[in-house]
Amino acid sequence: MQLGAVEAGKPFALAQRAGTETAHMDHNLRARSDTLKRAQQAAQSGKTSDALEHLKGHIVEVQENSAIVAAERWLSLTPAERERTSIFAAGRRLRTEINAARRQW
Repeated sequence: MQLGAVEAGKPFALAQRAGTETAHMDHNLRARSDTLKRAQQAAQSGKTSDALEHLKGHIVEVQENSAIVAAERWLSLTPAERERTSIFAAGRRLRTEINAARRQW
């Protein structure tokens, strides 16, 4: 007879119950601007459309040749702007295409 699998989080719950000191991290250090903080809070609450609404002035949506457009726009930025700019892709295939387009320029 085999023992059942340990449920997710069970070891942590047992450690807490035994009195292990626990740190609570409730402050986002990555979102530095107010816009990003509001978007992050909305996303974390499951309000995706609100999160995107906060970011609407910072989002570029492209329907055709999106990998090439994303790569060209990112490469047109100064090195300092590139450090502050992210490209988010919906899926591995698109991410691969964007990276390939960035490398060929």
